[in-house]
Amino acid sequence: MKNFENLTISDYIDIARRRIWYVVTTTTLVAAGTVLFALRLPAIYKSETTIAISSRFLPENYMPTIDRQTITDRMDFARQQLQSRTFLEGIVEEFHLAGPDGVEKAAEVIRNKIEITVLTANTFKLGFPAADPFSAQAVTKRLTERIIQLNDSFRKEKVQVADQFLEEQLEQAGNELSEAERKLLQLRNGAFPGVTTDVVTPDVVRDLQAQLAKLDAQVESANDQRKVLQRRLEEHRQLKIALNASSPPPPPAAHTESTTAAAIETPPPSPLETELANRQAQLAAASVRYTPRHPEVVRLTQEVRELEGLVRQFKAAAEAAKAAAAATATAEAAKAASIQVQAAKEPKPEEKPRPFLSEFNLSLDTVPAEVQLQIDQLDRDVSKLKQGREPLQARIAAYQNRLNPPAPVAEELARLTRNYDEARQHYNVLAEKRSNSKMAATADSSDNNEMFKVIDAAFLPRQAIGPNRRLIAALGGAAGLVLGFGIAFLREFTDSSLHTEDELAAAIKLPILASIPTVDEKRTRKRKSASVLRLQEHKGGSGHSPLRHVDNKITDAILNPSCSAREHYRFLHSQLLAMQRKKHLKTILISSSGAGEGKTFSACCIAGMLAQEPGKQVLLIDADLRRSTATTVLGTPSREGKNLGAILRGRSKVEESLERCEDLNLYFLSSGPMSSNPGELLSSAHIELVLRECAESFDWVIVDTPPILGAADVNLMAPFCDAILLVVQSGKTPLKVIKDSIKRVGREQICGVILNRVKVARYGSYYDAYYRQPLNESSQRNSNLQLREGI
Repeated sequence: MKNFENLTISDYIDIARRRIWYVVTTTTLVAAGTVLFALRLPAIYKSETTIAISSRFLPENYMPTIDRQTITDRMDFARQQLQSRTFLEGIVEEFHLAGPDGVEKAAEVIRNKIEITVLTANTFKLGFPAADPFSAQAVTKRLTERIIQLNDSFRKEKVQVADQFLEEQLEQAGNELSEAERKLLQLRNGAFPGVTTDVVTPDVVRDLQAQLAKLDAQVESANDQRKVLQRRLEEHRQLKIALNASSPPPPPAAHTESTTAAAIETPPPSPLETELANRQAQLAAASVRYTPRHPEVVRLTQEVRELEGLVRQFKAAAEAAKAAAAATATAEAAKAASIQVQAAKEPKPEEKPRPFLSEFNLSLDTVPAEVQLQIDQLDRDVSKLKQGREPLQARIAAYQNRLNPPAPVAEELARLTRNYDEARQHYNVLAEKRSNSKMAATADSSDNNEMFKVIDAAFLPRQAIGPNRRLIAALGGAAGLVLGFGIAFLREFTDSSLHTEDELAAAIKLPILASIPTVDEKRTRKRKSASVLRLQEHKGGSGHSPLRHVDNKITDAILNPSCSAREHYRFLHSQLLAMQRKKHLKTILISSSGAGEGKTFSACCIAGMLAQEPGKQVLLIDADLRRSTATTVLGTPSREGKNLGAILRGRSKVEESLERCEDLNLYFLSSGPMSSNPGELLSSAHIELVLRECAESFDWVIVDTPPILGAADVNLMAPFCDAILLVVQSGKTPLKVIKDSIKRVGREQICGVILNRVKVARYGSYYDAYYRQPLNESSQRNSNLQLREGI
């Protein structure tokens, strides 16, 4: 697995190029499948209806409403009903839309199909798509009707519930009011018997006290009149005695003095004055305890002022009665005095009879009777007034006790009175609301109060609205492209192989000598190469034997100037020359981790490039005794007894088994037929002698061996070689396999690594741009001629 954190844009482009077939294949398959799917989709028809939400026909400021839903609330109600499972199942059963999955699944499908589009604040459009235009129209129309019916029934039900709720609340409030009234009456009956139902206020008490004061004044006045009459009766009696006696009656001065003394007698204090004195004492005590603004002080002050007014009224009435009595007494005294004076003036013979006395006595005897009658009448009046005063006084005492009850009774009375007032107020509020609710319920439940009105009825669709097959195909292609890139990058992420020099160098910490691009086999076949590698026996024949069966890619990489791989091998050639001068390398073992990575191709190309150096002789040894890969790609005919296997068995010599390339200083030693036990041959002492002899005879010895992990041949021959050149195929060889190969042969044995078959090699575009320009035939011949002359 690779890390994508430090990748650049060019790295992502390289990844896309390497995995382009993942993208192309995935995109093509997904796009084709999407197109087929879109073509098989049925046509969709949609019917729509426009619905307006109207307001109440009576303005709310004219008559309150119970249903206080706004237009937004009614819009939400419509949406909720259209999403209701019960509502949709009814539609499914009505139109027989249930499929094999059942009613619930069909209701879910309808829920997803219903479309609500808000046009304005109070207008929306309801649409329903279907494969059949008639079904779309019928379902849309039925949905509209059901929405309107449900809204009306919901509104009426809400009004009915609200009305019933208010009725129940009013009944409950009435029960609470009756209970509060019963408790209050029970307390009043117990604490204030006789005045339970009376309305008692300070004003009522003051009125009663005024009535009592008036009665007291009337009683006082009657008593004064009685006293006057009694004095008159006494005076009349004395006058009668005086008239009957010989001596004259006592002078009136004494009567005047007695009258004056009686007149100036001080009467006892009245009940109002006594009550006033008590209130004044209470006020004085309260003023000591409280401030002048205290409610108790204010109340007592007001009562004292009222009682003072009543006392003044009472005294004024008493003074008037006394003045009348005094006037009557004065008139009676004056009358008696005049009679006495007249009697004194007349002559009084001692023995002369007085005939007028009998008449005078007759008239005089009527006065006591009249006075006594008046006294009796006054006594009856006083008795009657006193009888009326007692219940009034008891009533005042009861009212005062009710106004100023004991503290526990006052608290309980205040609590019950408060509860009663609250219950009564609550009952009055509910009664008013109940009255308003009846009128509002009548208006809200009216058929004229429809909230949903159809503006445009559901129409029959004539043209299909979908599916948009082009859009589906385009989306499918885009999805395929995204999926393809995803698969490509996933493959890259999970790929443990290496693709570039930097990746390989960072992973194995060994020098990367060259990155060989892939040689295009098709372009190689079309290209007409002017040179043919021809091999001949080193000492065994006189004629030349051209090998036209050599792999075209090898020939192209060695001889074709326009092949970009040739330039990379030339760059590798220069590095090997530098290493030879520095480390004295001559025998190089070329191998790979596994088969098919291009080790034989690289060995042949490296040998061919080294052989082009003037004055240098290069030997290529096919040391793969199992498959003879180099022998096969070079097209060398089988030579019995003249190969590496025969040399190791001691049946031939090196010089006899070599084959020479006519055009290059290149010699080749084939492996021979497949050996049954190549390990024993390579582990013998002959392999060391053969390699040492070859190193002494040639400037370069290139040994092509089996894969490192495939056989032990590399470990057997590596000690007799100067260095190992490891070939790694780009994008194929896993990193773990490369590390295992390095570990098996030893890191110190490897002089460098060749990254083979690089699809996007560094600088490849520059090589292609330069060498892609074709040469004409004369230039090609000159190039080949110079090559031969140089060789």
